[in-house]
Amino acid sequence: MSNAKSVNVPLASHFVLSKDQSPNTENEINDMKKVPYSNAIGSIMYLMVSTRPDIAYAVSCLSRYMSNPGMSHWNVLKWLLRYLKSSVDVGLTFSKCSEGVKLAGYVDSNYANDRDNRKSTTSYVFTLCGSCISWKSQLQPIVALSTTESEYVAATEAFKEAIWLRGLISEIGFLDKNVVVFSDSQSAIQLCKNPVFHDRTKHIDVRFHYIRDIVEKGIVKLEKIPSEFNPADMDARAPPPPREAGRRCCSGGSPPASFDPPPRPLQSSQILLSGLADPDLSVIASGFPAVTSLNLHNCKGVTDAGLVALGRGLPFLQSLLDVSCCRKITDKGVKAIALGCNDLRKLELSGCRLITNELFRALSDNCCHLEELGLSGCTNVTDSGLSDLVEGCRYIRSLDVSKCSKVGDDGVLRIAGACSASLQALKLLDCYGVGDRSIISLADSCRNLETLVFGGCRDVSDEPLKSLVLALGCSLRSLRMDWCLNVSDSSLLCVLSNCRNLVALDISCCGKVTDSAFDGLAMGGFDSGLKVLKVSNVPRITVLGIGTILQCCKVLEYLDLRSLPHVTEIGCQQAGLSFPSCCRVNFTGSLMESHPTADLYF
Repeated sequence: MSNAKSVNVPLASHFVLSKDQSPNTENEINDMKKVPYSNAIGSIMYLMVSTRPDIAYAVSCLSRYMSNPGMSHWNVLKWLLRYLKSSVDVGLTFSKCSEGVKLAGYVDSNYANDRDNRKSTTSYVFTLCGSCISWKSQLQPIVALSTTESEYVAATEAFKEAIWLRGLISEIGFLDKNVVVFSDSQSAIQLCKNPVFHDRTKHIDVRFHYIRDIVEKGIVKLEKIPSEFNPADMDARAPPPPREAGRRCCSGGSPPASFDPPPRPLQSSQILLSGLADPDLSVIASGFPAVTSLNLHNCKGVTDAGLVALGRGLPFLQSLLDVSCCRKITDKGVKAIALGCNDLRKLELSGCRLITNELFRALSDNCCHLEELGLSGCTNVTDSGLSDLVEGCRYIRSLDVSKCSKVGDDGVLRIAGACSASLQALKLLDCYGVGDRSIISLADSCRNLETLVFGGCRDVSDEPLKSLVLALGCSLRSLRMDWCLNVSDSSLLCVLSNCRNLVALDISCCGKVTDSAFDGLAMGGFDSGLKVLKVSNVPRITVLGIGTILQCCKVLEYLDLRSLPHVTEIGCQQAGLSFPSCCRVNFTGSLMESHPTADLYF
């Protein structure tokens, strides 16, 4: 893991863990016995208990499968290790109390998030003088029938911890204020303070109503806090707040005696889930004018009117505006964002099929600092639109125009020429008009490319690809060229022998490739760092070629061998092939299915 790529969240939202991912066959169980899953969990748990509340939720999820972990669980654990590598400077800090000793708690729950038994997660965080002293993330003992019940049960657990901490601190004579516990659930707060009989709450166990007696006596107060200000949220679900938010949770200032939204607007990025509509965006625009990040993916109720409100009210929107798959969005709404948010750096419009070339002139004129742009599936985008875009946006690092069937060589030439110094990732999947001219222009201009996807571009041939590989050399890390029917052994030999830092390669459905192509791994004279290799539906590859791959690729994490007529699981066993213990090998399944490990790179 010393050379692993860093990530900025402990547990990504696309990971879904369950017992179904545990090994079932004897071979799978024996393979997983070679993986130090339990040892790694034990070490990380020691870190979580001591100084890292931000990884409590991830550790809670992963520790449920210690008795029978599968390769999917191991991949998630490695993701957590990558996060720890990138956040070695994060920890707890303690400071002197300036206005008396104040004990505050924050509680949250995640309703029915466990896929195996549908139990909810309880999380709480307690701070003393603003410094974190106690935290917990754990499955609830019952299956809650509503979000209110799960929040109510979580609040009860937090109150038990509050009573114990209050007694401990009072005994040494330091506590001078009542304890306040903050929750983002208005319904749980009302149920606690107004203990009326109701059909929807009559089933709740008596022991959870302990909280009512504590509140009535005034020993602990339960008050409302918005979700975005609740530090317990990071231990209840994925993705948690970014690292900066986690640091504030651990070492922030003293919590208020009663919470009022601060006069200054929210400074951290705000991740919003699907389900928002235009009225919600109006509230965000008027109440939080300094929000820098919004994720509105698949919010089907969002229209141009909502984006117009954001453009007028969020002048500091910068790091991310994700409106992918918002099918009602047109040029008008995104133009309003461009006019109002001049410092926008990242814009995701994938799946917005109503977007046309008219948008790009507004982006070029107003968002000259744009660095990342996603246009996958925007079928109305053409070469002329991309030419307009790079007239002003010359610092683009990542551009995704996959499945934009009207994009061809002319558009790629303009991008390569205008963004030659900055371009690091270019995705041209199923852009059927892209051919050799595009590859040659990238070879001539873009020497910093790390990720290149041109799968489905069937006019790309060997010689331009060789020129590109020789030009990029060690900078290329991910290359996808599936369904490039003119690519043969000679260009693949060049790729494998020259790209020393290549970690992901997809040559699926490249019918001219044979076993000889993999001799490039040995010709390079170095141990390959390939982690993902997809060679599905390449009919000329045999067990001999797979053996060459395994001999040179010691760190493979995913190997796709589907639809290979000469390669089967039984055949590999008979040939004595040994796959890396941490490698997921896929022999069967539809070619349309993807895998999370491969998706990270492509």
